[in-house]
Amino acid sequence: MFKKMLLTLTGIMLVSTLFIACTEDDDPEVPAGNSEIPFLQMGNFAAAGDSIIYNIDVTGEDTLSVYWVEDGTKAVADIECSVYKKDGITPYTQIDNGKDFLNIDNSSPTFAKRIAVLEDEVIVKVKAVTAGDFTLLSTSEKPYFFVKEDILADTTSVFDYTVAVGEAKNVIIYWEEMDDNTGETADIQGSVYKVDGITPYIQLDNNKPFVNKDNSSLDNPKEIAVDSLETQIKIHIERDVSNPVPGNFKIYVKDTTVE
Repeated sequence: MFKKMLLTLTGIMLVSTLFIACTEDDDPEVPAGNSEIPFLQMGNFAAAGDSIIYNIDVTGEDTLSVYWVEDGTKAVADIECSVYKKDGITPYTQIDNGKDFLNIDNSSPTFAKRIAVLEDEVIVKVKAVTAGDFTLLSTSEKPYFFVKEDILADTTSVFDYTVAVGEAKNVIIYWEEMDDNTGETADIQGSVYKVDGITPYIQLDNNKPFVNKDNSSLDNPKEIAVDSLETQIKIHIERDVSNPVPGNFKIYVKDTTVE
């Protein structure tokens, strides 16, 4: 039913990283490993005070936006983020306010923190204020407004997400699930609505309502034009009625606005 989604991790979002769990009092350590941009990492903190450190390869990049997702269904972590130079000690300075990128707790896809890249690698430390899961992204491209992994515990489970898309004119919505070689096991279908939760968005490629679609993937994404009067979209996910298989899945919302 779905084309393979291996591109999610091997192409557009190749993630090759090693991580180190630190205590609250530990200084940042610099692990080996690297990643390509865009960098995406989902994680979970078992306890407040835990931290993870990532190496991100930024070769050839002039600027970098760093942001994270910590809200939504089952995303309950409250995190702080710091960005260092390769020495793991010297913090980067934020472009927008000239302040050190240390223990920042308020970044989001529509309010990303930007740095001017000075080396071929940056060190990003993520620390848990409260336990739970989170998603960290770093990119020089247009932002992913939403990246989320969830679990359909049974065939009657449903999920409703409200996703802030700021002033984006166009976005794509796609997901990973069973039969896509990513390890996701649920068989799902999705619908995308305006803020009222009733009026469906129209797919740009075929002019059909985005309701109960079971074939959106990275190599076959569904694109919509966001209502100019709204800054959020609503996404409804449930099991595929033709093949009601519970399990885990990932869902993505990415800005595709053409300037």
